[in-house]
Amino acid sequence: MRLYQFKIQKMRKNVFLFILLLMAGAFAALAIYHYKQTRVADQPVQSKKIRIAYPYEGTLISGEVGLILQRTDILKEKGFEAEIFPMATGKEMKTALVAGQVDVIMTSESNFVVLLGNGFDCYAVASFGPDGQMGLAVNAGSDIGDIAGLRNKKVGTLFGTSVHNPTIEWIRESGLDPKKDVEIINLGDLGTIQSSLISRNVAAAMLWDPYLFNGVNRGLYRTIKTAGLDTITVMSAEYAKDETGVMAFKQALRESLFYLSQNKEQVAGWYNKQDLGSAEISEILSINKNYNASSLDQIDIGISGEFISKLENIAVFLNNEKLIEKLPEVTKYIKF
Repeated sequence: MRLYQFKIQKMRKNVFLFILLLMAGAFAALAIYHYKQTRVADQPVQSKKIRIAYPYEGTLISGEVGLILQRTDILKEKGFEAEIFPMATGKEMKTALVAGQVDVIMTSESNFVVLLGNGFDCYAVASFGPDGQMGLAVNAGSDIGDIAGLRNKKVGTLFGTSVHNPTIEWIRESGLDPKKDVEIINLGDLGTIQSSLISRNVAAAMLWDPYLFNGVNRGLYRTIKTAGLDTITVMSAEYAKDETGVMAFKQALRESLFYLSQNKEQVAGWYNKQDLGSAEISEILSINKNYNASSLDQIDIGISGEFISKLENIAVFLNNEKLIEKLPEVTKYIKF
C-alpha cells in the first residue's frame, strides 16, 4: 500500500513538473517573440538600399514625411542607403513602382487598390492616418446648401482616385440616384476641377487639402460635405520579402512622424507649398492622429480593420466600375 501511494505521489510530482516545464517553455517562447518584435525594428539592416517616392505637393503629411526622410539621418541610422524622389502625382508614383524604379510609394488608399486590381503585387505596410480632408465643394456664390440640391446638376470628380468612390456614395446617401439624378463627370486633373468650380461649369466637385482648404480660405469655394482622406504606404512585393527590412523601414516612418510632431514649424518651412504657413498646415493636419503625438509610443502607423474594410469597399467599387482588371484580395496584401 505504501509503495502504491509512493508511486502515485511520484506520478503527481512528475505531472506537476511536466506542467511547470510546459508553462516555462510557453513563457520563454512569448518572451523571445516579444524580444524579436521589439528589437528587430531597432536593429539596423546592413547597408540596404531603398528607393522611396513621396508626393511633393497635393498632400501634406505624406509630403512632410518624405521631406523628413530626405533631410534627416533617420533612414541612415536604420541602416538604409536611401534614394528619395519627390513626385507630383499618384499616377507618377504608381508608374515608378510598377516599372521597378522605386521600392516604396507614399500615396492614398485607392492607388494601392488600383495597383492590386491591375495585377501588380505589392503590400500596404503603413498608414499615417488622414492627410487633411477631401470635400464636395461648390462655388462660394452658389445657392446649393446640401448634396440633395445637386439634382439635375453636373458634379465633377476624378475617376479611379480616392475621391471617386466618395462622390458616388455621398450622392446616394443623400437620396439621389448617382446615375439618374445627377451627371457625374471625370474632370481629369486638379486644374480642371478648380477652374470648373470657379467658372461654374459644374455645380459641385470633389477637392482635397491643401487645395480645398486654400480655396475655402480665399472665399472661392464652400463645402457641403467633408471627410478625412487617408494615406497608405505601399512597398513592392519583391522588396517586402525582407521582413527585417520591412520592420526597420516601418520604425523609420514612426520616427519621422514623431519628428514632425516635435518640429512642426521647421518641417512646414521645408514644405512651403500652396502658400501655406505653419498655422494653416497645423489647422489642416489637426485631423491626423499622429500630428500632436507627445511620445514615440503614441505614433500609430497600423492598418486597422476599419481601414481594410474601406479598402475592400473601394476594390468592389472600382471593379464594378470596370476601372481595374480584377477584384483583388486586399487583406492578403497587408503587412501588419
